[in-house]
Amino acid sequence: MRFRTVAALIYWPCQTFASCLCLSHPLQEMTDDTLPTTVKSQANETKSKDIDQIDSEDVPEEVRKWLALTFTQSVNEQHQKVSFKSVANAIRSGIRFDRLARRSMSSGLDIVPDNVAELLKNINDWNFDVFLLNELSENNALKCVSMALFSKYNFLNKYKIPMVKFEAFLNKLQQGYSKHNNPYHNLVHAADVTQTAHWLLAQSGLVECLTDLELFAYLFAAMVHDFEHTGHTNNYHVQSSSDYALIYNDRSVLENHHVSAIFRLMHDSSQYNILEKLTKEEIRIDKTKALSFLIHCSDISHPAKIWPFHFRWTEQLMEEFFRQGDLEMAMGNPISPLCDRLTVNIADSQIAFIDFIVEPTMIICSELLAKLLEPVLQAFDSGSGERPKQLNSIDDFRMSQPWMKIIPENRMKWKEYIAQQNKLPE
Repeated sequence: MRFRTVAALIYWPCQTFASCLCLSHPLQEMTDDTLPTTVKSQANETKSKDIDQIDSEDVPEEVRKWLALTFTQSVNEQHQKVSFKSVANAIRSGIRFDRLARRSMSSGLDIVPDNVAELLKNINDWNFDVFLLNELSENNALKCVSMALFSKYNFLNKYKIPMVKFEAFLNKLQQGYSKHNNPYHNLVHAADVTQTAHWLLAQSGLVECLTDLELFAYLFAAMVHDFEHTGHTNNYHVQSSSDYALIYNDRSVLENHHVSAIFRLMHDSSQYNILEKLTKEEIRIDKTKALSFLIHCSDISHPAKIWPFHFRWTEQLMEEFFRQGDLEMAMGNPISPLCDRLTVNIADSQIAFIDFIVEPTMIICSELLAKLLEPVLQAFDSGSGERPKQLNSIDDFRMSQPWMKIIPENRMKWKEYIAQQNKLPE
């Protein structure tokens, strides 16, 4: 069975899918019986306890409302739940045994300052300092990360993308991320998601099982996933009847706009169309959840990064929320959950986000990757597949899982933060 998917990259936290460019050869079937125990237990728990049914004793009421509003909306639109089985099957269907040719960084990085090039040598680190990169590169973090990864995987040569065109595209991409001057959904966030998405593939060994086209689509998805984000939630657009909500009929407003805007940019001017040399067959649309789950993990990963990074991302995200709340108040509309700067408890909101969203997601990510890759080596051992030369055992496929240590540490930091706040005089 063949699957061809596109670089149209709508992604939604609860409904994790991205359309990717790919040619695939299916791995063996993954069923509920073959899923890891933790994955099955998480799936069963999800069936019995929806986010919008979380007991108010477990989490503050406003946080519960925000979780329900944010992470169940798109599922309710489809009147169905996304099962963990469907995610596993989608990942299975989007992969073929085709070794990726590793390439060193080429001419694209010769144009950056030495201190930026030196920092980019750490692009394979989980706690890569994207804030420092943005500072050293003078607000060009996304351009630098994208250039480094496209050079690393030799995409410019493979897909006949002229360097001048790629640079022009990246400049426009960064302009789109800067359009609304967002504290959080900006080019630095896009760079962070792209680097993290790369890390998940490279450190798991899964990169060895992808075609060039799959990997290209995956990184392209990460780069553009929040293009021209307005700094407001979907609920804000719907409640305020914004132009975007009217255009997209209140459905996944931001996600539809991200995709529409990036493809309009490339369609309207060949100067920015880095997909120009791809065939129509390679750009056919077929939604697969194969790699989007990893992009989803990357998108919500800041609570799994070391405390200084996590705390800074949290401050920037909450400021973006508060700006929306200020606007809603000025318009006379109800203030959305977690958007009232006078009442929100930031620490409580982050603990709930970690407990109910981030930690379960990262656990599932780890176990699905491990389970997914076992059949690969089984095929190699049985002689039915060609083993990549540098991979000798299943352990070579298993990535380190730094978030298993960092997430509990960050949760404890927030609890300490609450305790300190409680000690302050009224």
